[in-house]
Amino acid sequence: MKALTIETASQQCATALHEALSRFRPELVGDAAHWRVRVPLAGRDVVEILNVIEQHVVARASGPALVDLDGRSYMLEPRSRR
Repeated sequence: MKALTIETASQQCATALHEALSRFRPELVGDAAHWRVRVPLAGRDVVEILNVIEQHVVARASGPALVDLDGRSYMLEPRSRR
């Protein structure tokens, strides 16, 4: 099954993002050095998930999010506000 995976800087960041994405049934995956949030995409709107991630990044002012989809990595930065 395809999934969107977001790398996080810490367990605390992963837990907060996991909560923000809770309606998408994410998985929290990690160990002492690496934490990720994995969101299954089966029947899900990828744009809606990305919008939630962006809102989370803006609200926490924690910098961009590194997102992996189908083995390709993308940097999701908050839109500049006008």
